[in-house]
Amino acid sequence: MKTLTQKMARNAKPVLDAAQSIFFSRELEQIETRLYKVKYPDLEAEMLLPNRIMLPAGVDKYTWRLFDENAKAVPMAGHEDGAPVSDVDGDEQSASVQSWAGAFAFNIDEIAAAAHAGMPLEQMRADAVRRRLALALNTMALLGDSAAGVKAGIKGLFKLDNTLTATIAADGTGASKLWTTKTADLVLRDLFQIVDSIPNNTLDIEGGAARPMNLVMPKANLRFIGTLRLGTSASDTTVLEFFRRQRPNITIMGANYLPTAGASSVSRTVCYDPAQVSWLGSIPFEQLPVEQKGYRFVTNCRARGGGVITPYPKSVLYADGC
Repeated sequence: MKTLTQKMARNAKPVLDAAQSIFFSRELEQIETRLYKVKYPDLEAEMLLPNRIMLPAGVDKYTWRLFDENAKAVPMAGHEDGAPVSDVDGDEQSASVQSWAGAFAFNIDEIAAAAHAGMPLEQMRADAVRRRLALALNTMALLGDSAAGVKAGIKGLFKLDNTLTATIAADGTGASKLWTTKTADLVLRDLFQIVDSIPNNTLDIEGGAARPMNLVMPKANLRFIGTLRLGTSASDTTVLEFFRRQRPNITIMGANYLPTAGASSVSRTVCYDPAQVSWLGSIPFEQLPVEQKGYRFVTNCRARGGGVITPYPKSVLYADGC
């Protein structure tokens, strides 16, 4: 007859501590071979500012000259001693160029570990630095000198001086300027007011119907007018479709920084002639030789560029609060 001890041994089950397990957790884990990266917004300055001025690496400031006629004609009576003398006045304006720095590094253990795991760690870190430098140039081109440490005199597309302004009527629900509170007809009125204000205020010198123009607004606004219909039927034309047919010279786009780019951080819509604004560039990206510092290998990188200039600021118009 089996003893009590033998019966207990036969029915015994393994007793594990809280930190123990039959299988190691990593043995039951499947690691996906695909690598995922955090997504970041598009670098929109590349799309919004096709006109580029590339400067040599050593240039610290870009200067342009604008000349204007100082002349007049007067009625002639026939016995004057002379006539008003005409002249030409000149003005200089300048914009600064800014350098940005970044680096990536490895120690000898990380190099060995990355090689053992087959992980392209060096390329991933280099790509991260390159993107951050590109983002700095992109933000400077759109918002100007708002970042700390950037030189004065750098203006962005959304923050230029001496531009035209379209005052949007506050006749939506609750006396609001927001398009989401307005009818389709009122939104269309605002759109036509924005694009027509440039030729109306410059005697058609800027922004005529034959000139290609860009209309850039917050992406939420662009999605809204793309679904707002002029009638009640699902087949009716949307505000966006109707406007595009009426103004085929206007390219309509959405942008990320515009929801707070206006005065007092309200939304801003921008209409401009892309041929009249230029983005100052210099060094999109430069990777310097690797430096060994003790057990670390450091690669310094830099980028260099400026903001946006426009000799004709009346070719740019802002409308805030839509």
